[in-house]
Amino acid sequence: AHTRLHTGNKNFHCSFCPKKFYNKFDLVHHERHHTGEKPFKCKYCDKAFAYKRAVDNHMRTHTGERPYPCSFCSRSFIDKNQQIRHHRVHTGDRPYSCNLCGQAFKQISALCAHRRVHSDERPYSCRTCDLSYKWKSDLVKHFATYHSDLIASVVKSRIEGDENASQLNDEVN
Repeated sequence: AHTRLHTGNKNFHCSFCPKKFYNKFDLVHHERHHTGEKPFKCKYCDKAFAYKRAVDNHMRTHTGERPYPCSFCSRSFIDKNQQIRHHRVHTGDRPYSCNLCGQAFKQISALCAHRRVHSDERPYSCRTCDLSYKWKSDLVKHFATYHSDLIASVVKSRIEGDENASQLNDEVN
């Protein structure tokens, strides 16, 4: 199986998309994105996960275990990725760069959000009037400015225990 890495032979084909993999393990993991299968259950609550590592990390929220300490300060973390991201606070490392303007970021999520600066993508849409925005904060401001009456209705319905509150809540969110 290891030799496939050197030969480039990806003999394991996804049943749902064109992706191919070097081994069955990676294929099975990938296909869970398509199927939604979550075979790993938390023994403390009803949450389920697609990957063993994810359930192991989640269970640490119940046990309080934080096996990844920061080497710069007293903080510790549930998983290695959290520790790595945190280290960047101390080192100033910004490993993710925009290929259009060169601006660098500590987290990939910040780079992905930044890319909207260079595009017409507007992923945050108002369900009430169909306007859309590049930034969630702009949608929140829009809603507070133009649809504050709906927010007031949701709050009032929740206070009064109205069974239609969840329907209004869906409209606001």
